[in-house]
Amino acid sequence: MTHLDERIAAARGSGGVTVDADPYPWPFDGDLGPHNTALVVIDMQTDFCAPGGYVDSMGYDISLTRAPIGPIQGLLAAMRAKGYPIIHTREGHKPDLSDLPANKRPGRSPQRPRCRGDRRPGPLRAYPGAR
Repeated sequence: MTHLDERIAAARGSGGVTVDADPYPWPFDGDLGPHNTALVVIDMQTDFCAPGGYVDSMGYDISLTRAPIGPIQGLLAAMRAKGYPIIHTREGHKPDLSDLPANKRPGRSPQRPRCRGDRRPGPLRAYPGAR
């Protein structure tokens, strides 16, 4: 048994909490709690996940971006109940879109051929190609 295996076994034996992971359980010492762990939720925003949002207005099927909403809600409730910090991120740009990367500007990227360049506003905020 390696030193790391011994530390993992000790953490599990002392009531430590770990998550099965590869190459070893995380955190390896079983010290998992609100004092050292946070939940980070990235880009679960209207433009990507809601009917009428940017992705939907482009004609894409939003069922895939909506699929994780239920599981994330359950995880949020569990983490909040135990006092874990919750951090949400979202994509945002200045109203004049001066900070919009070139690859997101209308007509600038082959990966975004359907990006509207007509500058119409999105339902809740300015989105790439809108004002």
